[in-house]
Amino acid sequence: MLATTAICTRARSPGPPASSAGLGPEHSPASLTSPFPAESSVERPKTAPAQRTHRLPRLPHLPRPSLAPLHSIHTLLTRILRRPDTDGDLPPEFLPCDPSDPLDAASAPSAELFTASELSAAGEIEIEEAAPTEAQCTTHLLLLEAFWRWKDEVLEDQELAGFVREALGRDELGILDSFEHLHDAAESQGEAGDKEGNGGQGDKTDKDKEELWKLVLELAVVRYEAWWKAVGREVEKVVWEERRGAEEEGEGWKGTRTGAPEKVVREMREEWVPPIDVLLVWHTALLSPRSYYDDSLALGIPSILSLSFPWVHLHRFLSLTDLSYTLPASSSSFFTLSTSQDPSLIQHLLTTSLGTPRLPQLDITCPKCDADHTICISAYSTLQLRCICTFTITQPSLAAARLRSDIAALLDDGPGVRGTFSPPFSTGEAVNKELKAYYLGPPALLTHPTIADLLTPLPNPEAIEKFYLSTPPHSSSSISLSSAVIRQGVFIDKMHHFLWLRSPSLSGTVERATGKYRRFFELFLKFPGETMVPSLDTDLVWHTHLLSPTRYYYWATQRCDRWVGHDDDMGATATDAGWELTLKKWGEQWPEEEYGGCFCWGCEQERDGGDVQGWWGRRGAVRRRREWERRVVVEFWRAVERRRQAGEEMLAKSSLQRVIQEGPKRRR
Repeated sequence: MLATTAICTRARSPGPPASSAGLGPEHSPASLTSPFPAESSVERPKTAPAQRTHRLPRLPHLPRPSLAPLHSIHTLLTRILRRPDTDGDLPPEFLPCDPSDPLDAASAPSAELFTASELSAAGEIEIEEAAPTEAQCTTHLLLLEAFWRWKDEVLEDQELAGFVREALGRDELGILDSFEHLHDAAESQGEAGDKEGNGGQGDKTDKDKEELWKLVLELAVVRYEAWWKAVGREVEKVVWEERRGAEEEGEGWKGTRTGAPEKVVREMREEWVPPIDVLLVWHTALLSPRSYYDDSLALGIPSILSLSFPWVHLHRFLSLTDLSYTLPASSSSFFTLSTSQDPSLIQHLLTTSLGTPRLPQLDITCPKCDADHTICISAYSTLQLRCICTFTITQPSLAAARLRSDIAALLDDGPGVRGTFSPPFSTGEAVNKELKAYYLGPPALLTHPTIADLLTPLPNPEAIEKFYLSTPPHSSSSISLSSAVIRQGVFIDKMHHFLWLRSPSLSGTVERATGKYRRFFELFLKFPGETMVPSLDTDLVWHTHLLSPTRYYYWATQRCDRWVGHDDDMGATATDAGWELTLKKWGEQWPEEEYGGCFCWGCEQERDGGDVQGWWGRRGAVRRRREWERRVVVEFWRAVERRRQAGEEMLAKSSLQRVIQEGPKRRR
């Protein structure tokens, strides 16, 4: 494959890992820049004039050999064979779709990709589990775009911004250090607004939006946990009925940490599908499989691991055109009845405030004297609250109190501390045995005030510490889900940037990514104990697979003889080292296939079609013609996406075929 073409002006390189891939503007389908020279994005209506009044510069060529004899031979053969001018001086002209022929309307992705049989992940576990399907990966891309759109709408919602500014000003505890600049900005904007007549609704800075998004996510996490526990109870009822009907003895995970999940995946009922903010948090929780397993088993709802991600329902709830997410009445009713909240996060905030903007309050307990306190949900990360007993309550002190409580329960034949409920289960059992052997009685605040003090007997305390250290006091999860959503937002931004969902090479991109994903897991088998970092396309398939925990469990154990975790919080140094190692091992195993590279539409078109090599004659003409056709295809679908975003009439697919059949127009 050529290193550079007229489609992509930057040489292809192995590229950085998926966690830190660079996003150069020349590779950005989301920016909808044309692969043709300036002013070449021509979507000409039928009434447009046929002539252009300006000439466009020629596209760059690959460097040719400088030897004069070779150049002369090339020139001679070109003239003899009458090679057409494939430089494409004039841009292609695409026509709008005829309203009387809707089947000719160009739209992406194709509806043919979303077959119901390929969408569902429900069913029995196979002897040899398969990777996610193309339909599931495509629906995942659609969902990620919907998440990106929803975040954008939330951050541009002036009513929500005004509500938060006023609510922050009413917090009587005065401990909103993390939102201090938002509060100050609200006062200054209010004064300016009174003078200018705009009600204080000034433009939010990027920092304001960042803090607003953190707050929205904290609210979404609370809603998620209420919904998730309710659905977990419903799934446990279903499993109990299944076992009762089969006259079984309640075999399964409940009460154990040493067995694999039952070999079945259950379809999610329509009414259980949550609102989009809750769906975003659930999606993120599933991408941290260790903590998700831990939460499911520790909180007594292990059967929720068998629940399929609702691909079939999401395909119906998500609009391919405007990316809107519409819950049916059954889902809205279940959410309201099970959580006592409105399906819309923003509407819930507005309606529960009773006319006085106020953020949700959280109940916390002093680790020293057990006195109850109430704080604003936004305050926990910088919490510095002095109790009447003179103890200063902080987030780390609350996390340590949670661990002391879990150790005390363990000594009283409780289930165990957090972090011991996830694969490999034997490791968790060993941790609990160490703690039970060390502590003769429940640890006290005076002797064990911190998490580090409490985990002294463990040879690897960091493995348990991370399940407590960052967890908010109002959450029963074993990680900070709001922070995890922010980290996953980087991946969502990349998917929006490359916009594979609308790419003409979508099917080929997903097919290649799935093949790479299978080989990626071969590296885990061949090099146990090593950290492997996925490329961006491989990571998409990996994420899609993780959304079905049971299927992923058996895939990993079948392929690698062990369970493979997914850690999105390794740190830059470990990630970079893992990326270099993966590149090296991949090159040793499959030297004919690149691992990273550029993933723009043009380069993906190259991977779809390949190249015909040759410096002169017919072979060179074929290669140049293919380059031109790829540029035309990319430009057509970028034009389609521009029109979709602008709400304009769609282009005709037949006009793309016509342009390619007619070939490039030579400069006059």
